[in-house]
Amino acid sequence: MNGKYFWGVLLIIIGAGLLLEQLDIISFGQIFKLYWPSILILIGLINLFNKRTSKLGNFILIIVGGALQANRLDLFDFNAFRLVWPIILILIGLKIVFSKGSFIEINFDFNKKNQK
Repeated sequence: MNGKYFWGVLLIIIGAGLLLEQLDIISFGQIFKLYWPSILILIGLINLFNKRTSKLGNFILIIVGGALQANRLDLFDFNAFRLVWPIILILIGLKIVFSKGSFIEINFDFNKKNQK
């Protein structure tokens, strides 16, 4: 989905929800408070298949959104968001280990032309 369409559809849904709340049909504020982390998950999933975006960044967005959503829904007896930082560090470490290039290049070439 094109970013323009995603944000347009998202604004339409939020606007319709707020309108329905003003008409006392639904309690959109309560629904939005409970499910707003799903927006982060959805953005991460959509961008995961975009070749121009970072896969690692999208995985992190999905994990953060999932942890926030789990906390909002009280799915666990503990704070699931506490697990996010260790998981992010593990993902970054795996990215560094298994990437084709490296984040930091250190050149130990001591046989340069300047040395004669």
